[in-house]
Amino acid sequence: VVLGREVLEEVWKDQQRTQLPSFMTAAPKVAADKRTPTADHWRSIGLVHLVITLIRLWGQDERRKGDMLHNYMHLVTAIHISNMRSMSNDKVDLYSYHYKKYFCGVLDLYKEARIRPVHHMGFHYDMLLRAFGPVHSWRAWAFERFNYTLQNIKTNSKFGTVLIHFL
Repeated sequence: VVLGREVLEEVWKDQQRTQLPSFMTAAPKVAADKRTPTADHWRSIGLVHLVITLIRLWGQDERRKGDMLHNYMHLVTAIHISNMRSMSNDKVDLYSYHYKKYFCGVLDLYKEARIRPVHHMGFHYDMLLRAFGPVHSWRAWAFERFNYTLQNIKTNSKFGTVLIHFL
């Protein structure tokens, strides 16, 4: 377990004291919330709440937890760079640097962890950023929201009833 219950409880405490910018969706405030977190929830958890809490808890640690924080911050930095509204070759190179540092850190810190296809995909993201520019122009959030809408339509598992709802 990387974080554990104690760290998560600190995240929830910090979350209640944190005011998010208006463009971010607040994540559920407690673990007891039975809703499935959306992509926007995960974004606020991963890029804001975990950063605040882990820096507070592990920022002065010069051992494993400090190394884990530095590794996580490489991932956060790569994500921030990849989501910028403008892109340049320098920014793409910076993304590649931070993602590679993150991945090497994963291999070093979490020897028991299995490498997933998403880890491999991160190495190809630089090609997409160079070819298509800023992520906001080609990401699929609109489709994710549409899928969420479709998932919440009650069909009683009957094929074809979804189409009637949209006519």
